[in-house]
Amino acid sequence: FVVLIADTADSEGRVALERLQKALDRHNRNSRRGYDIRFSVGAVAYEPVRHSSIEALLADADARMYERKRRKRAA
Repeated sequence: FVVLIADTADSEGRVALERLQKALDRHNRNSRRGYDIRFSVGAVAYEPVRHSSIEALLADADARMYERKRRKRAA
């Protein structure tokens, strides 16, 4: 799924992601399922010159998400 946060600074986007992560961590701690729920993020800021369409914006976000996943696996 996709979350679009409009009219915000980068720092506000980071705060939203931190809040989501904390809520999910709390949910995982309180649930006794034997597995944790996780999510992957590919956050990008809209740049009119680079993103001529929503598809271009989503493609950049997707690429960033997969790059973060690759780095995490390599670490």
